[in-house]
Amino acid sequence: MKTKLIKLDGILLILLAIFHLSFWELFNWQEELPKLSDTNSGIMQISTIGFASILFPLGIILIRYCIEIANTKLGKALLLALSFFFLIRTIVEYIFPGSSIELGVFLFLCTLLFLVPALH
Repeated sequence: MKTKLIKLDGILLILLAIFHLSFWELFNWQEELPKLSDTNSGIMQISTIGFASILFPLGIILIRYCIEIANTKLGKALLLALSFFFLIRTIVEYIFPGSSIELGVFLFLCTLLFLVPALH
């Protein structure tokens, strides 16, 4: 069961990486980003590419090495770190404008998906 959850976590990270790469179209960045300063526009785009570029390989690692991750201290530490990331992301969802209850619930569930295999 633990390795299945870890594989599910990996799939989730890959899907989130793909989702982040769709931001240009999804949020109409062609028209919206020019309203920002060049610096802020660059930060938005670079951060989005950065998230996708770390989420995708982490997803592959979780899928490929699920047994090692489930049975080592390093693997559990990785899962705890990812759980912490999603917990912080859940909290800031409600701090900044444009928050969504649905997204907050989703992010909290992501927190639990990483926390449960880390603690067992």
